[in-house]
Amino acid sequence: MSLTFEPFANAVEYINVNSQIVSRWFETMKQKGERQFERLLDLASGAGTMVQLMLDSLPKDWHKPLIVCVDRSFEALEITRQRLIPKLTEKIECLCTDVEHLNVSKQSTDVVTFGNGIHYLDPEKQNQVMDRVRDSLKPGGWFFFNTAFYREARPEWTLPFYQKKVRLAVQKLREKSVTRQKEERRPTSADFLPRDHYEKLVTNSGFELSDVVEVEARLGQKAWELISGYSQYAAGALHGFPTEEAAAALQEAIAPAIEEFGRTDENGNRYISRNWLAVAARAV
Repeated sequence: MSLTFEPFANAVEYINVNSQIVSRWFETMKQKGERQFERLLDLASGAGTMVQLMLDSLPKDWHKPLIVCVDRSFEALEITRQRLIPKLTEKIECLCTDVEHLNVSKQSTDVVTFGNGIHYLDPEKQNQVMDRVRDSLKPGGWFFFNTAFYREARPEWTLPFYQKKVRLAVQKLREKSVTRQKEERRPTSADFLPRDHYEKLVTNSGFELSDVVEVEARLGQKAWELISGYSQYAAGALHGFPTEEAAAALQEAIAPAIEEFGRTDENGNRYISRNWLAVAARAV
């Protein structure tokens, strides 16, 4: 088991919902009169999925920007570099650092993206990132971010699914005599801050809020198994249990939980909906 985010980031459902979001970001820019940008800074790049989606959505009459990828993992950045070089030739730079310690030249960037990562930061660190992003952007520059870990992410009808899979996973762990360390703190991503927290985060940091939307993703069994195998997701859902055992137990619990509480799509497949919050902001 890899316990990394990348398998889920390659799931069809993940690609589809983030593609919709990125397309909307480009529409927002075009509606405000943008017809080009020179430099894109991508935070918490991981394996480069969001950057690739940005490039895939780039209007045909826009030239490719310089890409700067930021991640705290050298390994992730190397994966990103190899993935993007065929699309960019030499137009890629990589910075290995935590996003809250970002240090780039002031007013040097046209667009900053932070895909599926802001929820891992506590509010204090989120404010630090906002300050650094604002400093890095040119006047009128764009900051785009999204998250599926906020209070309204889980429609009310889906809550029994989460309760069932956690209950089954805990039962499986107890059957294997795996114990919980109660003093271990839940990860920040499990706090599920509300939508209006992120709206205020933007406006209180000196940005103009240009667009906020919630996009539904219908996640099937395989997608839920992939995200359940991610270490930080497992740590949030079953905090205190050993991560690898928790992830395996959650994955086993998906099939019966989605069978009982999932809905059926037009192709007869069971799914559980998850909302993605997407925010477009402009430096003023």
